[in-house]
Amino acid sequence: MQRDLLESTRAELLAQIAGLSEEQLNWKPTPSSWSIAQVVEHIAMAEDSIARLIPIGLAQPPTYTERELGLDQSIPDRSTKLQAPARLDPSQVAMSPAQLVSLLIQCRARTIAILDSMTDSDSDRLSKTSPPHPHQLLGPMSTRQWIDAIPLHERRHIKQIVELKEGFPS
Repeated sequence: MQRDLLESTRAELLAQIAGLSEEQLNWKPTPSSWSIAQVVEHIAMAEDSIARLIPIGLAQPPTYTERELGLDQSIPDRSTKLQAPARLDPSQVAMSPAQLVSLLIQCRARTIAILDSMTDSDSDRLSKTSPPHPHQLLGPMSTRQWIDAIPLHERRHIKQIVELKEGFPS
């Protein structure tokens, strides 16, 4: 179920950054672009932000009517460029491969801990509750849809990492 997708997407991300040097991870094609390290930092920050929304969503009354949002298509689609909210902008600090892997392990552990702490009652409420924080593009989403967005957002940025790697100087 969701955990399998979280694990497979994270494995794909780790495979994309495996073997890259610190120089490659922190290389930017333009001064205003993000480096691979910054993309990875953003992924971790976004996941932590979404994970914090889960208990907030579950605390809401179960009156939300979930609507079809086409998350599987819209979130990974890189043809629509989005500006990350300022709170999810990565730092300008260069990071080592070990720091990035540690960051990813830590944020995923926090997410899994939140998901593992959910009761059967919580699971039944996921589609009927909505955090009071709409998605910047898609608007209100159910708590379940926010959880579903984690690996989809990661996939979006895996594509960005592939694009950055293709642009490495020779």
